[in-house]
Parts: sequence; structure tokens; C-alpha cells
Amino acid sequence: QAIVDDSCLHQFGVVMGMVIDTIEIDGETHYEMTTEEVTELLRENADSEERMLRFINPDANELPPKPAEEEEEEVEMPAELICAVPAGPVGPKLEGEPSMVDQMADFSCLHDVGVVPGMVVGTLEVEDGTKHYEMSSEDLTALLQEHAESDGRVLCFINPDVQEITPKPPVEEEEVAEENAEEAEEELECKENLIEMGFEEKAILASMKHFKDKG
Repeated sequence: QAIVDDSCLHQFGVVMGMVIDTIEIDGETHYEMTTEEVTELLRENADSEERMLRFINPDANELPPKPAEEEEEEVEMPAELICAVPAGPVGPKLEGEPSMVDQMADFSCLHDVGVVPGMVVGTLEVEDGTKHYEMSSEDLTALLQEHAESDGRVLCFINPDVQEITPKPPVEEEEVAEENAEEAEEELECKENLIEMGFEEKAILASMKHFKDKG
């Protein structure tokens, strides 16, 4: 509408009737602004030396619209991934129970195997072969830290929309029988030792029963 005499715009050939197309300030470009918005933006950044205005002749050029924002490409979530992780921090941010991957640090090795946010940790196997199931985010984080120096950690990730989390398997009858046999053998050895020390068998059996009843 008007340009004051001391305006720097005269140096660039700006004349009345031209329209502000865009304003770039500190690397950020602003589009389709009203007069009030332009005025406020210039005032807010009056101390910046990184202000760039683009003027156009509205009779010769149409005011271009603001570019559409690029949509993030949706990453397909695999049904299941099993990966051995190296020693050191793994880098997932976990939430809930069972543990769900919310985010992953940039350095995380999980990026390389295709793990994506939203996947759930089904199992963790540590170096001695022990497998952990149905872990909360707190439990899994603690286990990963406890075994951080091991190269033998294996994680199983699943897509919870297409696959159910692996439940903890029931204790096998053979394992129970084996544990009972080992316990009976230990009791027998203990009883024999006490008899050799001079204790009466009746008193020994009564004491053992008492401790069993107390747990």
C-alpha cells in the first residue's frame, strides 16, 4: 500500500501493489499470511538478520499455495522377529505389560532387524538358556540391564494384531517328579547325618515335618 522513504525495500525494486508471497525467517518459510500476520511476524523477529521476503506481481503471478506436508511412510509391521542382540544397551523405550516398543534410540541395533514401534516382546532368552515370558516393561528393562555384558541375549518380537503373546509354559510333570526326588534324597542324607551325630530318628522326622509345614 505504501513504503516509507527509509525502507530497504526501495533498494530491491519493490513497488506498491506487489504482494508478499513468502517470508523465510531463520530457515522456516511462512505462506499465505494476512496483513496482520505478516506485520506481527516481522515485529516478533525484528532483531533477526535472517529474514527474507519474496514479493510477486499479482497481475503476472498467482500466489502459490502452501506446499502440502509430506506424509510419513507407514512401515509395515512384521508378524514376528527373532533377533540376537550384542552386548551393551539395546535402546528400546518400553511401555506396559506385556512390554511394547514405544520408541527406539537412534543407535539401537533393533532398527537393523526391522523392529518397529508397536511390536511386543514375547520372550527373552539369556545366555544360560533361561527363557523369560510375559514380562512387564520394568521386568524386561531390568533383565536387559542385568545381562548387558552378554552376547547371548535373544529377543522375540511379535505383532500383537496378528499373533498372541507366547504364554509361560506349564511346569512339566517330569520336572516336578525330578525336583521331588532330589528333595527326598537331600532329606535322607540330612537324616543319616543327624543320626550319626546322635539324634533320635523320631525327633529328626518330627523336626523335618515341622519345617515342611512352616514352608
